[in-house]
Amino acid sequence: MNYLLYPHFHFSGTFRADVYTGNNKNTNFDIKNFTQSDMLHSRENWNPKGSGEWSVSASVTQACYASGNCVGDEEDSVIEPIVGAPILGK
Repeated sequence: MNYLLYPHFHFSGTFRADVYTGNNKNTNFDIKNFTQSDMLHSRENWNPKGSGEWSVSASVTQACYASGNCVGDEEDSVIEPIVGAPILGK
């Protein structure tokens, strides 16, 4: 599924990410000249020990279709059962 295709789902909740930032510096891709000191905390490399873990805890607030029609009110959950459904991920 392509994220540009319909239906589109809007959601609200909490997203947490422990991003790795070692790839934020172009010099870190230079294998011949790379040293461990390149992985120290810096302005570009603000989370050099990021684990890449993420989690989301949310619920669907709206569903939009290719026709341009969107549903998202509580009474719309009869029409579109996914409205109000939980999104859990880790």
